[in-house]
Amino acid sequence: MSKITHLVATKGRYGGGIYGAYISDLKGVDTLALIKYAKKNKILKLLEYYFNLYYYMRNAKDGDTSIRNIDSSLFFSKKEKSILVFHHYHPTAKNKLLLGYQKWAYRNLVKNLDKIDILVVVSRYWQEHFESLGVDKSKIHTIYNPFEVEKYAPKPKEEIENFRKRLNLSDKPIVYIGNLQEEKGAIGVYHALKHLDIEMVASGIAHIDLPVKHFELSFGEYIMLLQLSSLSVLMSQIKEGWNRVAHESLLCRTPVIGTGYGGMGELLEGSNQTICRDFSKLPQLVEEKLKNPKVSEESYNYVALFDTNRFNKAWEEILYE
Repeated sequence: MSKITHLVATKGRYGGGIYGAYISDLKGVDTLALIKYAKKNKILKLLEYYFNLYYYMRNAKDGDTSIRNIDSSLFFSKKEKSILVFHHYHPTAKNKLLLGYQKWAYRNLVKNLDKIDILVVVSRYWQEHFESLGVDKSKIHTIYNPFEVEKYAPKPKEEIENFRKRLNLSDKPIVYIGNLQEEKGAIGVYHALKHLDIEMVASGIAHIDLPVKHFELSFGEYIMLLQLSSLSVLMSQIKEGWNRVAHESLLCRTPVIGTGYGGMGELLEGSNQTICRDFSKLPQLVEEKLKNPKVSEESYNYVALFDTNRFNKAWEEILYE
């Protein structure tokens, strides 16, 4: 009996890992983690990853299907159908070895595009990117990020206010600035907005220190923080695949200002949000938006379209039809 195997490095819940988790939940899909033993040493992890990928390929059977990502775009078997999921490409690693690996992985993907049966991208921006490289349109499928829309339903006002007090936040307008990472634009946002009468907050991954309140939150608490915030300012400097934080903000009816690089542009344009790539213009835009920080019904209805049913149906079409 043929198998559908989702090849992952390890199981994660950030960005592409969240998208991958929904793939793993699809009916009939088995998930194979390629890194199980090497926990810390990066070289050992890489060796284990590619050894297990090669072993998997050697044991592929006629009619099998593999779902891969950019790291696993080699060791293909002619016996199976290969589906590759591509999120985005914008190498930013400061470590020269890691930066070199990121560039190699992308070049290797481009080199092996003819061995991939179906290329799944997460926005029109990356669809057009691969079309410009000569990939046949019929081979590319755009399947957007899925969201369990009901989980973003408004919390009671009393619960939100109690949450504000628990986090010791002031009564000033709360501006959510995403993850504290240089490539996500957090440094520029802080310096652009530090003179405004607002309170900036961040959550999730923190690679830099800034004098703003940063919280490690559960998913439910993260949703409450977005609902408590008057505005999300997401000045990512990389070509995004989509942008889950921006999308989740809008599902929480919190308006967004963002750079719109990569697939994020499609999201912000489709939801009629503000695109800004000049930090010097950010304070004025924030002040204007804070005068009426609302998400229109039209904008909310747009982001609510990206639910798990849409995602599951799109994947079922390429897996079974």
